[in-house]
Amino acid sequence: MESKTDDLLTVGAIARETGQPLHRVRYALETYRIEPVQRAGILRLFSREDLPRIKSALMRIAERRGGTNAR
Repeated sequence: MESKTDDLLTVGAIARETGQPLHRVRYALETYRIEPVQRAGILRLFSREDLPRIKSALMRIAERRGGTNAR
């Protein structure tokens, strides 16, 4: 899958875009085994197309824990 650089997001960029803390995004990615589309050294890069799936994972985690902090 060939992606443009503008379409790739780091875990930190996903956290900023979703308004969630970095540790929650990391947990969601690990728990739901969402794999990066590319790596740049130690950075994991995710496609913008993965955002709905990541947001859904964050919401499922918040619902399971009884929180309402997911967006």
